[in-house]
Amino acid sequence: MNSPEPKSSQGDSTKELITGNEVDAGLVGSDEASESSTGQDTVIKFQSTSEFSGPLPPPALFAHYESILSGSAERIFRMTEKQLDHSIDLEKAEASANRRLLDAQIATAARAQWFTFVLVLVFLALAAYALYKGQTLTTAGAGLAALATIAYALRGQKAPPDEYQSSSSDVDTADASTDNDR
Repeated sequence: MNSPEPKSSQGDSTKELITGNEVDAGLVGSDEASESSTGQDTVIKFQSTSEFSGPLPPPALFAHYESILSGSAERIFRMTEKQLDHSIDLEKAEASANRRLLDAQIATAARAQWFTFVLVLVFLALAAYALYKGQTLTTAGAGLAALATIAYALRGQKAPPDEYQSSSSDVDTADASTDNDR
């Protein structure tokens, strides 16, 4: 009776098991096993593939890397930590840029409101002066200009553009939950 001999290829592992007349009932008839018999020996072959995703390999693969090149596990850990730090820095930079953009939009809106307020006051003062001097046509014109300025300012208030809302759904979700808490 021969001992099991594992064979490996890149990405896959293939094993042959020669057991004489004994056949493992769990493998016979399954899709993964193929059976060929010659005389009294039975050969059962099965192939398995393993994959992993994520920043770190499984522990068995870590040990294999370490056995091939000492210190490689530590290098993999350092590489993963550096990548994590880099990702965190990028996320902080993006959040900071988004915050600066939002602050700039708020400042622009505040300046526009103050400018509108001052312009309306100027038109109302002009209308009051024209009324005092008996100029009814000028009074009506200045009053209409004040009303038009207010209407234009109110028309300009609308929802933010869709491109900003869809660019960062996580920030929007966090903002929505913060707004609901108030």
